[in-house]
Amino acid sequence: MLCLLTALALVAAPPPPIQSADRLEPIGWSADQRAVALRVFFGGSSGEQGPCPGYIDAAGKRFETGLAIVVLRDGAVLRSFVIQASPGNEPCTVPAAAKQALEAAKQQLDELGIDRAAPGAVLDVSFERGKATSRTKDGIVDSKWKETWRARTGTATALELVVNVNDSFDVIVHRFTASFTWRLRSGATERTGTLKLGPIGWSSNMAGAFTWGLPAFASPNGEMIVAFIQQRHSNMRGSSAVTTLLPLDVRK
Repeated sequence: MLCLLTALALVAAPPPPIQSADRLEPIGWSADQRAVALRVFFGGSSGEQGPCPGYIDAAGKRFETGLAIVVLRDGAVLRSFVIQASPGNEPCTVPAAAKQALEAAKQQLDELGIDRAAPGAVLDVSFERGKATSRTKDGIVDSKWKETWRARTGTATALELVVNVNDSFDVIVHRFTASFTWRLRSGATERTGTLKLGPIGWSSNMAGAFTWGLPAFASPNGEMIVAFIQQRHSNMRGSSAVTTLLPLDVRK
C-alpha cells in the first residue's frame, strides 16, 4: 500500500488551464481595467481521439481541447473555471454539465465586475528573425539568432520583445534557451523588463515541429496590456502548448 501511495504521489497533476493554453480570447474587462477575463482552450489535442460531443466554440466550430474561463488581475490568476475538461487528461464533459459550469462562471464574472460587452482588442503581432550563426562540434550544431516581436495598436507599437535564442541540435532533438528583453509603452509611460525561458526541448521525430508566438490584448481604454509567450509542440499524435504570462505592469 505504501508503494502504491508513493507512486500516486509522483504522478504529476496537469498544469492549470492558463499554463497549457492552446488558444486565448479576451471576453471582458473590469471597470478599472486591472482585471481581464479570458476564454482559454487548454490541454492540447490528440489526432487519435478527436473532439468530444458538444465541444463547440463561440463561432460554431468544434475544438479538441478543454475550455476554461480565467480571470487575471494585476498579472496573476484571480479565478479559473473549467467549463469542459481536456480530453487528453479527463473524460469528456457532458453538455448539461458544461452548460451548468458556464452559467456559474458567468455569474462569478458579474460578481467580479467583468463587463462582457467590453472585450478590448486583440493586438496585431509581427515577427522578424535575424540571420543565424552556427558551429558544429561532435555532431551537434549550435546556432544563435535574434528575433524581434512587435504587438501593435493601430500603427503604434505597444509592446516590443527582442529575443536572443541559442539552439543545440543533434539530428533529431532540439534544445534551446531564449532570453527576452521587452519594452512596453502605455500612453506617456514606458517600462522595460527581461525574462528567460528554457531549456526548451522538442523532437523532429514523427513530423514533430515547434513554433511560438505572442498573444497580446489591450483593455478597452488601451492603457492595460496583457501578453503571453506561447510555445506550441506538435507531431503526428497531436499538439500541446506551454504558455507563459509576461510580467507586465502598467499600473500608474
